[in-house]
Amino acid sequence: MSKKTLSSIQAEKTNKITLTQRIESTEKQWIMSRGLKQNAPLIEGCFLSSSFNNGFSICGGNSDELTDTTVVSVAPTALIVTILLQGKLSFGYDDLIFDLDSSTQALGVAVNLTKPANFRRDIRQSNHVKKLHLMFTPEWIRTRLGNHCSMTEFTQLHKNNTTFAITPSIFEMAAKILSSPSPSEFSESVKLEAMSYGLFSEIIEVLIQSTKLQSNLINAQKYAVNASRLKAPKHTNKKTYRTIEDIVGYIEANLDQTLSLEKIAENFSMSASNLQRIFKQELDLTVNSYIRYRRLEIAKYHLEQGLMGVTEAAYEAGYHHPANFTHAFKKEFGHPPTLFVKN
Repeated sequence: MSKKTLSSIQAEKTNKITLTQRIESTEKQWIMSRGLKQNAPLIEGCFLSSSFNNGFSICGGNSDELTDTTVVSVAPTALIVTILLQGKLSFGYDDLIFDLDSSTQALGVAVNLTKPANFRRDIRQSNHVKKLHLMFTPEWIRTRLGNHCSMTEFTQLHKNNTTFAITPSIFEMAAKILSSPSPSEFSESVKLEAMSYGLFSEIIEVLIQSTKLQSNLINAQKYAVNASRLKAPKHTNKKTYRTIEDIVGYIEANLDQTLSLEKIAENFSMSASNLQRIFKQELDLTVNSYIRYRRLEIAKYHLEQGLMGVTEAAYEAGYHHPANFTHAFKKEFGHPPTLFVKN
């Protein structure tokens, strides 16, 4: 690489954060550490990866994890569906975290990313994992959406997510795809693509039936706001609730940009005072308080995970002086940021 990424810098610092590369042989495949002084096997098993050249791709595997570490990378803008058939799976996108355990039943998660996100996954020694990921670009989704479709609303919000039931049919199709050899001929590629489309069709039916795809901002973004900070939304007016939903979605999608009350109000063609009134009425927080809280919450996560130092986290949260960041952080969480720095 011509330019080091944050994850590659972290990989040089500690074995707890690792970049990976895949090594194949005639009988076994490995996920290896990369960027460290000494390459080491992290995962061993059989892996499947295929792109259908139209914005739809799949990847997965049936594998054994060989060590304890966390791998990091960047997740692209996409709708990502994860199906866990066996084992445990702990992963996340930025501050959004999932801990899946298929001990009692297979599990499914759909996550929508409207912009790239930091992806991480915990690898745990002796954990056997059988999983499949389906990824769809926004263009692929957009060309297939209807005017009044539940999926339309679901794919508009950054990090919108829902869990869903793995039906016997979904389980059977996912297992069949994972057991398929990597296609080497035209007919095999077409067969794998057809099976993948059939699987996603089944998943869509389950997702649309899920109540989590309804326009409920607080449920869709419960990871984003500490429930103790918010009162239940008063949305007595349906139009007002739709507006606050759009406003928060806009803020979430632009937390890494310069945001002001006036800029947000202009985006929604309303006065700053009206925006503030609606926001305070619905969420019992001012707009700036919400933005500050979300940025501090993300900075706290990055510190806990060892992805950034205090100075880096301060700048990411919008503070040009670490002292101001420390003061705001301590006021919000009760402790200075240094207490959350991962060794």
